[in-house]
Amino acid sequence: MSGQSVRLNVGSQVPTLGSISYQGPSGTPVQSVQYQDAGLIFDVQPTVMADSIQVKLNEEMSSFVATSTGVNNSPTKNTRQMATTVNLKDGEVVVLGGLVQDTDTRSTNSPGWLPKFLDGHSASKGRTEVLLVLQVSKVADL
Repeated sequence: MSGQSVRLNVGSQVPTLGSISYQGPSGTPVQSVQYQDAGLIFDVQPTVMADSIQVKLNEEMSSFVATSTGVNNSPTKNTRQMATTVNLKDGEVVVLGGLVQDTDTRSTNSPGWLPKFLDGHSASKGRTEVLLVLQVSKVADL
């Protein structure tokens, strides 16, 4: 429907530590937990104009990583984001890209009693690129 937003979230909700409040006469501290979206998130808001369809798009690629420097060792959210507005004619297609994430993972496995030169090592690299292909079409009112 014209002017209404839609959100597509391909990912998860990650619990993060929130504020601390003090309850009761003894002032017992209680920490809240907040859930934040992470993954591939698309927000789309189409508006039908006289001769075109205006589409506001927001793309986000996000993940959480463990940190030891944050508040209470709370995870840090890494975010890549793109926002744009396009005007398209009925039936036209737009392709949007630019969200890229490179990962580099290394690990060492050792039973502990072997010398270091016999440790098992592994490394992997990954790359994620997101392309959004969007076609707009006017539909009749119900």
